[in-house]
Amino acid sequence: MAARLLLRTWGLRQLRSLARESEAVRRCWSVIERMPAGLLSQPLRMTLGKIMYVRLKRAMRVQPEHPFLVQQQLQIARFIGSSMGGRRGEITRAAREDALQALGEFLELLDESRRADILREEEMLRCRERVIAARASLQLDHFRQAAIQAECLRQMPQAISYLRDALKSAESLQDRRAYREIREHLHDLETAAGF
Repeated sequence: MAARLLLRTWGLRQLRSLARESEAVRRCWSVIERMPAGLLSQPLRMTLGKIMYVRLKRAMRVQPEHPFLVQQQLQIARFIGSSMGGRRGEITRAAREDALQALGEFLELLDESRRADILREEEMLRCRERVIAARASLQLDHFRQAAIQAECLRQMPQAISYLRDALKSAESLQDRRAYREIREHLHDLETAAGF
């Protein structure tokens, strides 16, 4: 009876481990699908690939022949070795907001991967910097586009607010050209609006 109970407990623990690792792989794919392809640099692809591969290996210890896991192994290898993945085409406002959310989830995945001993501290920090830079770049585009739309609709206070946010993003990216252009545009709008 005790042996049966131990076996059952061990089996449940294994199934929970399989579910946890498989879900982590699915979350990585969700982040990849929602990010613009241009933001998926090779270092980010390598990090995501490593996270998925380690998680997959852990899951395969429980069920090595599971069809989902076998298929994932091939898909991860293709993802790392090519430029597949990511959202293609024009980035709409909704797609940009979705990508910003995906980048936030990417940061969570990095933290979880560090706690799960998948990434070393320096790997996690290096990748984190790249993700934060990608997010700032996307935010910069988002704020500039929103400012243009607000200006077209003659909503000057909103346009000015978006340009101020864009200025902060350009400053954090240390993009001098964008910073200068936004500052000049902001100055023109503030002068015209009497701010």
